[in-house]
Formats: sequence, structure tokens, C-alpha cells
Amino acid sequence: NIITHTFHPTALIAPRIFISLVISADLPSPIPQGFMTVQIPLTAEPTGAIPNEIREKVASTAPRNAVFASYASVEQVLCVRTPGLTSESDARSRTGDANRLEWTMATTSDAGGAIPRWIQRSWTMGGVSKAIVADVGYFIRWTGHQRNNIISA
Repeated sequence: NIITHTFHPTALIAPRIFISLVISADLPSPIPQGFMTVQIPLTAEPTGAIPNEIREKVASTAPRNAVFASYASVEQVLCVRTPGLTSESDARSRTGDANRLEWTMATTSDAGGAIPRWIQRSWTMGGVSKAIVADVGYFIRWTGHQRNNIISA
């Protein structure tokens, strides 16, 4: 997985390229339903970990001034029954769904380049923590749009 983030103002912050191995799997059934995702950062530096062909392909598609960064996460998403509901039909009549999603994640990253770590980690400076909260909201909205598209199709 290769992700390029471009920040504004672009004159001050170079684009960041994140290369990661993403592994996802459904959790064992029956209950609760859910899945787990692990993202492992891969380096763009010449090491034996990434074959030359892949590293060269990544480098050729990267913006000229891009900085290679790293991101790692372990995430678990569970479908959890809403407490206090006596039946699924009762839950659906009151809330539209008998379940809620529980998303637990642990993450770390390094933006690379000259951005000090204390800025990367600072909530008030708009660091990684704030970005993840925003990203979760974007993902939930995107999922809702996808669900609506499937229902209306």
C-alpha cells in the first residue's frame, strides 16, 4: 500500500509518502463479528526488505520533493450489541440497528524530514492524534455513503 499525503501550505511542508504492508482478517466467529487490521511500515531505503523493482517503481511515482515517512497501526473493529435491548426487532424499531461499532486502534508514525517529533505528537499543533480523529470521521462518512449507494442500487 502506498499513500501520498500533501499538506498545505505546500511551500512549507513537503508531501509525505507512506509505504506499508496492510494485513486484514475477519475475527473468528460466532460473536462478536469484526475484523482486525495490522499496518506495518516498509522502508524506501535500499535494504533487502523491499525488492529493487518495487522501490524504483515507488520512487518513480513519488513527487520530486517527497519525504518518505512511516506509519504503523493495529486496529480492531467489533460489531457490539447495544446494551439494554431485549431483542433485535426492539432495537431496530428504536435505533435502526441492534448493534454499534467499536473501533480500537494503536498507532505510531514518523513524518520524516525536519518536522520535530513534539509537533508531530502535539494535539494543539494538529499532530497525528488530531489527524487520526479526523480520518476516522472521514472513513465513517465514506462507509455510510457506500452503504447508501448499495441500498439504492
